[in-house]
Amino acid sequence: MSHLVRVFFLAILVVILMSAPGVLASGSGHSSHSAPKTGILQALQQIYHGFLHKLDHLKELDHQNQALKQRAAELETQNALLVYEVLSCKDEARAKNLKTHSLREGGVEDSRTLASLGAPDPEILSQPPKAVYEKALKVFEAQEYEQAAKLFVSLVENAENDAYKDAHVYFLTGVSLFKVRNYHRARHYFEQTLKQAKAQDIAYAPRALSWIAICHAKTGDRKSEKRIIHEILQKYPKSKEARRLNRHA
Repeated sequence: MSHLVRVFFLAILVVILMSAPGVLASGSGHSSHSAPKTGILQALQQIYHGFLHKLDHLKELDHQNQALKQRAAELETQNALLVYEVLSCKDEARAKNLKTHSLREGGVEDSRTLASLGAPDPEILSQPPKAVYEKALKVFEAQEYEQAAKLFVSLVENAENDAYKDAHVYFLTGVSLFKVRNYHRARHYFEQTLKQAKAQDIAYAPRALSWIAICHAKTGDRKSEKRIIHEILQKYPKSKEARRLNRHA
């Protein structure tokens, strides 16, 4: 493009020279006419060279602009990579934090904490405790243990109603939490089952102890597991759990 512009201006100068008689001729007879023509030519040459100078300057600016665009694209790529790294770090930190909470509350890294289960459906909780219990039983039987755990916990932790704080409901709460691998909380409710069983239904005692032993096994506490098994055999030797343990002894 710049080459064409140069040729164009040179052509204009040639035309001016060809149309100006006496500019290129020599001799004293034309000196009075050649002086003004020479001044015009010099002025045009100055304009031409000034234009070429600006054209070169614009060309240099264009190169700089292209370089800046390329650098901007490189920076955008670097920024995208940094954003990805930051998000990855956040995800790793979040996952590590979740594992820590899961391990602390449930006993293993992939335990489902109560917080991770979410709150129960408000429409269900707004119903009478009996309706909540029936819904909890229904989802438990359907092996929807996350929903069952939330509903059973809401019943046994209801400070305004003690109707469902019995061995049976505590036991189902423990089983539901066990199924979502929250072994620490499951063990807590099996221990509550044991307390209630001694006052209400002793048949739940060996069952609760058996599940407590399994919870200890799941969290790697072999010493506590053996202690609970010994307690079952000593206190409830005629129970199904004791007979099962004797068969596998």
